Amino acid sequence: MYKAKRPRCIEKIRKGLSEAVVIMIVILIAVVVGFAIKSWYDAQVRKLPATDMAVAEWSATFSQGKYIVAVNVRNNLDRNLQVIGYRVTLANGSTVNNVNIIPALPQTLNLKSSQSFVITIPVKSSSDSPISVEVQVQDTSTGTTAWIKAVGGIQM
Repeated sequence: MYKAKRPRCIEKIRKGLSEAVVIMIVILIAVVVGFAIKSWYDAQVRKLPATDMAVAEWSATFSQGKYIVAVNVRNNLDRNLQVIGYRVTLANGSTVNNVNIIPALPQTLNLKSSQSFVITIPVKSSSDSPISVEVQVQDTSTGTTAWIKAVGGIQM
């Protein structure tokens, strides 16, 4: 009995996909999954809080017509940081900038180190007390500068 030949397209379907096509499909799926994971990772990184270049703390005491303000600045970077300025705001609204500070500015802080500064502010009365202290720092590698608001207050 004579058997009719099947068309070639039906023969190829019966044989299945070639190995080359299967490998290309697997690679394509891997690339798509890789991009999806990278996309998710980037979204998670954007949600992380930024690390400040530095943190600062301050305290002040009143003695003989002047406030003595102690400021401690800590470098949070893995590279050197320079303290290049400060600004103290007093209760009467005036500000004191970059005068009467020991040690003199600028000062370089090595990676993950801290430095203490003493600022002397002559005032007319004890009611002209410091209410905020900000420290200006600069990343020595990139040149990026930032004002860091110090936390703290007056000690009684």
